[in-house]
This record gives sequence, C-alpha cells and structure tokens, in this order.
Amino acid sequence: MCWSLRDGLRDSLVAAAPYGGPIALLREPLRRSPSSRPQLEIYSASGVGIASFPWKSGPVVHLGWTVSDELLCIQEDGSVLIYDLFGSFKRHFSMGQEVVQSQVLEAKVFHSPYGTGVAIVTGSSRFTLATNIDDLKLRRLPEVPGNTCLLILDPDLRFPIEDPCVLIGELDGVRIISSTNQELLQEVPLVCQDIFKIASMAPGALLLEAHREYEVTCLLACAWRVSKCLVLQAASFGKCFLTDFSPDQFVSTCRELRVLNAVRESSVGLPLTHAQFKQMTLQVLIDRLVYRQFYPLAIEICRYLKIPDYQGVSRVLKHWASCKVQQKDLSDEAIARAVCVKVGDSPGVSYSDIAAKAYECGRTELAIKLLDFEARSGEQVPLLLKMKRSQLALSKAVESGDTDLVYTVVNYLKNEMNRGDFFMTLRNQPVALSLYRQFCKLQEQETLKDLYNQDDNHQELANYYVTASYKEKRLESRLSLLQSAVDEYNKAKNEFAAKATMEALLALGLHKQAEQLYRDFRVPDKRYWWLKLKSLAEKEEWEELEKFSKSKKSPIGYLAFVEVCIKCNNKYEAKKYVSKVTPEQKVKAHLAVSDLEGAADAAIERRNEAEMGAVLSRCSASDRLVIDRLNRARAGAAKK
Repeated sequence: MCWSLRDGLRDSLVAAAPYGGPIALLREPLRRSPSSRPQLEIYSASGVGIASFPWKSGPVVHLGWTVSDELLCIQEDGSVLIYDLFGSFKRHFSMGQEVVQSQVLEAKVFHSPYGTGVAIVTGSSRFTLATNIDDLKLRRLPEVPGNTCLLILDPDLRFPIEDPCVLIGELDGVRIISSTNQELLQEVPLVCQDIFKIASMAPGALLLEAHREYEVTCLLACAWRVSKCLVLQAASFGKCFLTDFSPDQFVSTCRELRVLNAVRESSVGLPLTHAQFKQMTLQVLIDRLVYRQFYPLAIEICRYLKIPDYQGVSRVLKHWASCKVQQKDLSDEAIARAVCVKVGDSPGVSYSDIAAKAYECGRTELAIKLLDFEARSGEQVPLLLKMKRSQLALSKAVESGDTDLVYTVVNYLKNEMNRGDFFMTLRNQPVALSLYRQFCKLQEQETLKDLYNQDDNHQELANYYVTASYKEKRLESRLSLLQSAVDEYNKAKNEFAAKATMEALLALGLHKQAEQLYRDFRVPDKRYWWLKLKSLAEKEEWEELEKFSKSKKSPIGYLAFVEVCIKCNNKYEAKKYVSKVTPEQKVKAHLAVSDLEGAADAAIERRNEAEMGAVLSRCSASDRLVIDRLNRARAGAAKK
C-alpha cells in the first residue's frame, strides 16, 4: 500500500468500495472535541491519497460506498451524508424521526438490483431499511429480540493475519486490507485446479506440460501471477496445432488482461480480477477511469480495444472538456484553444454541450468562444439565447441560412425586447428584417406599418395605405387611407429630390446650402456624411475634408475616410485618419495605406490570429523583420 498510516487501522472506521474501489478512513469517529476533530481520508485501492478533510458534522457510526463510488457517512442521529470520490459534499437525507430519537446502534450499506441501500438498527432494537437511496422509501421492521446472532464458520479455512485488518466482500473473493498491504483471498477456480494439480490428466494440464517441454525457459515457480503467463503461453502454443480454431477469444482475453494490468498499477489503483471486470463491463471501467480523471489511460484503452468513438474516445473527451472549462487558473482564450486542439472534429462531441457546461460555471465569454467551434447553428442559437446574447444569436441564425431558425430567434426577440429595441435590432440584420416583413404581410399588418414608420420608408408606407384602403367598406375610411398614401408618396418624392439636390450643391461647393437642406429634410446622418465625404475627396478639397472630419464624431467611422482617400489616390491624406479608426478596424486601415509595421503592431496588440495572418499574407521577402515579429507573436499565443 502507498499510504503511511502511523497508527494503522486502530480506532478507525474503514470502508472500501466493491470492484477494487476506493477506501475511506475516519479516525476516532466518536471524538466530540471541537478543538480536535476526526479526519476523513479517501484513498485509491492502492493507498494513494485522493482527498482529506476534518469531519465537522455529528458522530459517525458507519461508512459505506455506493455502486457509483459515492461515500455514505451514517451518523448516530440517522442522518446520511453523501460525498463524491474527491470529498465534495453532494447531499444528505434522514432515516426518519424515530431514528433521531432512539439513535443508531449499527448500520450497513448494501447493494441490490434496486440500487444502493442502507439498513440500520436503533437503540430500541428496531430495523429501518431503505432499499434505494436514490428513490428513498423507508421501511420499519418489527422489533428484534436481544442477544440473537448468526455466525457461520468454515473449520477448514485458515488464513493467518498479523495486523488489524478490514475484510471487504467481492464478487469472487474477499479483499483483506491492512495498514501495510492488500490481498485478495479467493478459492482457486476448478479449471485452474484441473491444470495445476499433481498428476492431472486434464487436457489443459497436458497442453501446459507439452509447452513446458517445448520451451524449457518457462520452467518458473507456479505463483498465481506467473501461472497466468504460463497458461497463456501454453494456449498460444496449442492453437498452432488446430486448423479450425478461431483465435478471437484468445486475442480478446489477452487484450483484457493487458488492460487489467494497466489499471492495477498503484498510480491508478483499480485491482480488478477478470471475473469482476466481466461483471462490471468495459463501459463501467471506462466511466470509473474518467470519473477519476485518468483521461489519457481511458483514451488509450478505448483505442486499444477498438471501442466505437461515440462510446469510447469521444465520450472521454467530452468529459475531459467539461472538467477543463472549470479550471479557474486558466484564461478563457487558453481553455478554448486547448479544447479545440484536443477535441478537434471528434464525432459525437458537441461543442454546444461543452459551452453549456462553461455557462453553468459562470464563464459566459468562454462559452461564446467554444460555440464558435460548433458547426451546427441549430446547436449554437438556443444556448446564445439562454445566455441573453440575442444579437449574436440572430447573426448566427442568419449565417446558417435556415429560415426556420431565423424566425425562431426573431420571435424570441419580439417577446423579450421592447418594440423600439426590437425594430432597431432587426435593422442591423437585413435578412432577418426581410423575413419578418414577409411574416407581417401575412400575419401582422399593423406591425408592418410600424416597421415602415420606424425606417421612414415612405414609399412602402404609401403602398401599405393603398392596400389597406381596398379592405375598407366605408367610403370615408377608404378616402382617408388613400389621402395618407398620397401624403407618403409626396414625402418619398421629396426625399429623393432632396438627395439629388444635395449631391448637386456639394458638387458646386455650396456646403452651407447643402447642410441646410440636410437639416430641413431630416436626411439621415450617415447618408449626408457619405455624400459630403465623397464630394470633398473627388474635388480634392483635402483641407475642407479634414475640418469636416473634426466637426463631430463621424457616424460612418473613420475607416471610410481612409478608404475614400486611397480611392482618390491620396495616401498622404489617408494616413491622417488611421489613428482615429477603432481598434477592430486598425489592421485594415494600416494595410490600406501599406503600413505593414503599423498593421503588425495592431494585430499583435489585439492578439488576433486572423489579423496576424492577414498581415503576413501582405508581406514580401523584403519584410523579414515584420514576418519574424508576427511569427514570434503567433508562437507565444499558441503556448499560452
């Protein structure tokens, strides 16, 4: 055993889980001094420490394990506290008020086809039973007569034990755990007796003897572990003489024994026998390795035994990623990169599931980064809506090209947002707005009118009034709607005329008159700024253009100034506006004026892989210094 127990197992409660499971040890469980509390320790079956913490609850009568490696701590008052393998508290339940009053004398944890159960005897000599702790139903049994017991001994069984020990019943034997070692006591199977007993004439014994004669080097002591090696060698030797023998069972057994040897290593601590392994099943073994976070070993076993990805490697990777997103010492960027590299395109692993786990842990930004790796928009959108990232959800739905998904998001936004914000959000997504207009034409005519009003779309508003007039039966109502249509048609015509007049005034250099027209007709800011920017650049009025850029914050941004100046072949003027561009557009602006160093600085500062790649694609062989800087920055980001 790897542990070092100074006082051995004396004055301790000890419980070991079946199938070579973990060991729990509580020293001096009835100690009540608040200044010196009992220590609850959890070890692997090989004695490697897993968890340790002071026991702060009431006196413990019994410890036991569930079939899923959860620790049950049964207290004197009938409370049962449940901890996971790593010592984290999960939940608790009570065995009833009657137990609280009469206290627990003795308790046992047992396993049955119904699940893990608990049985206790109270101070009033009454039994209380729960056959399945996951579906708690308490049963009271009649009073038990005092001084009654049942003991069964086998007079032929002798096994000397020097130190205090704990006996744990297993499927095919008894685990004997002491402070220094662990042994498995089991009856030698009949098939092994037939092979190894003196003068045996069983086929297996004869084959083994033939192999010994054939290979003298295998004359080894017939220890239990070595015997397996001898028997396998003999079986391999014997099958060479058979023509119609399928080697599948032999190969399968060899693979299983190799897996068992791997999990029996002290660093893993799962001392399973082959019979226990077969009863447990391979899937449960993989689950136990994953639960203990032995991910590389679990993946290696899955690949070695050729388990289908969705049952094996992908399932392990999914669990690994779910644990990875909970690591608080790593940044969102580092975790997202690590998950992407490790998981890749593994079948059966959903990035949206991993992102959902990150969101549950309070890491919303990490969840968004992980969703970028999710290929299925239908999986991205619901989680984004749950995270209240509605605009991003709408963008993803539009990118997917799935109209049903777009309608789903639009309907969600309509119910969650106020009317003004809802319309403004749709205005930023033309595809979604177009689909919503189609829906409104069929279902919500009044909403369609509000949309046209919001957009100042006088032409379509006029068309709406004309269509609506045909549905009116009263002449006065119909005339009123048609008059509204005439008014809107006039506004639409005037708006078009105002735009054309403004372009003409700006071309003539009559800026004050153009600005007055812009105010009178309430021309949108963006439209006016674009018209004036193009006009001043085409006329090469650079000084006037610079004054205009400083008049107020540009509603069209400053990248537009850079691009228009470049279009008019004036790189010198374009460079004046690069510093005013937002950080997200800095790289694009520097590249527009052929400033590779500035573009590299901006990309490195933002640590943006795509932007660094864009700058590298523009570099030539003469830009070696810039290329080296970018490559170093990319390598540094990859290490993090």
